[in-house]
Amino acid sequence: MGRFYRCAGEVLYDTQQDPRGGRKCKVNLPQSCQAWSFLQSLQPLSTAYPSFCLRVKSLGPESKIVAGIAGSAIEENRAPGHWNNTVGYHSNTGRCYSSHDSTANTGGEVIGQGDKLSVEVSYFGKKSSTIFFYKNGLPVATRYLFETDHSQYFPCLFLEKGPIELEVVWLVPAVEKQPITQTDVSHWIRSPATKFDQNENIFMCAKDKDVEGFLQGTVSLGPDLPFYDVKVEECTAEGVGPTVAIATVSPLKPTPPCVLLRDYLKWEPTNSVKTGDHIGWGVHYSPERRDRPDFDPRAEQIVLCYVVKNRVMQCFQMMLQPTGGFYPMVLLSQNASKIKVENGKTVEAGLLKELDKIYRDLLADIRDMLETDAVNKRLTLPMLRLSEALEVDITPDNCHVTLPSAASGVHAVQFLHPLTIDSSYFYIEVNKLSKCYRTFTLRSINSDNLKTF
Repeated sequence: MGRFYRCAGEVLYDTQQDPRGGRKCKVNLPQSCQAWSFLQSLQPLSTAYPSFCLRVKSLGPESKIVAGIAGSAIEENRAPGHWNNTVGYHSNTGRCYSSHDSTANTGGEVIGQGDKLSVEVSYFGKKSSTIFFYKNGLPVATRYLFETDHSQYFPCLFLEKGPIELEVVWLVPAVEKQPITQTDVSHWIRSPATKFDQNENIFMCAKDKDVEGFLQGTVSLGPDLPFYDVKVEECTAEGVGPTVAIATVSPLKPTPPCVLLRDYLKWEPTNSVKTGDHIGWGVHYSPERRDRPDFDPRAEQIVLCYVVKNRVMQCFQMMLQPTGGFYPMVLLSQNASKIKVENGKTVEAGLLKELDKIYRDLLADIRDMLETDAVNKRLTLPMLRLSEALEVDITPDNCHVTLPSAASGVHAVQFLHPLTIDSSYFYIEVNKLSKCYRTFTLRSINSDNLKTF
């Protein structure tokens, strides 16, 4: 490990070049190297330098690049994204992984010779952060990064099978980023089956019964974009139109059991829309907090999510907004394959007043539900049966169990609540595992009828 970088394998780079200078750094993997190599900058991304980028100068037919963000704990024979609390983008498939999982709404694209790949922390959150991946300046995928320690947000490359020749800028200043506007929807991330007509400003999906078109906005809903507006350009004779939804950048970890915490909400108009109708979701914030100077619309907080059709509210639901906020999403189908997105509209005064009233009327009950959920999932030491050598650290969200290296023999921990039909699984995250030292993290999960650890 050097002063500026950590590396393994046969990767070639300038060991003395400070990544903080914003200069282009040449990174090469020789053709003779058919195994893996690892390279990590030891300067973390930050709000001042939220992204890093690479341009592919040369790439062999079987070469692979994994670019992502990982902390110092990652082993050098593991790619970012295939380690807890890391993210990584695979150049040969476009698949993106977060803590081993590639499940998400957005899938990425293949990166080849001449392409530019950028990895950006779009929001630094307390419990998690949001990551955007860009191909040639356009967003192609989003993911959560579940590492809470921002000082561990190190840019990381995992290279396989040369020849690979890259030009890397390890720390890109925030001032160099071109802002994405809420009204320009041409940058929305979309599935391969979905096309965008720049002249008509219309999204179209291939008319195939086995193909579903997908769109995800790249600006989260908030005070500057309180709702998104989809104009229905096509629907069935029975009034079935496109599905509108809101979602986080990727699934939460673990799957949230609390009824108030969801990473996906959708509304399917059945027998209720016609061509020319306007539909969409909105997110409404606390009337008492949203105008404060320190208000953060992307922080975890209680929000009122609602569906509008032709500016009239159709339904609503109070939610605990996850870190990073909710993003617009539209699903197209064979007979509802064409839409136009018209953002930039404001909430009318009458609807704003109605939303404020609903929020205030429901707030006390929602707080009671969250308090009940916190009490039900609260873990105490008497709930555990464990070997004396084990060390336990209980937090509101986790139970950390550690076996010190000096302890020999077999040790066990048991949660003294049985698994049931309604509480049928428990979740374990292995943080460190070696011949003489093992650490596990057990997360508490709770809903009305579910409690597992």
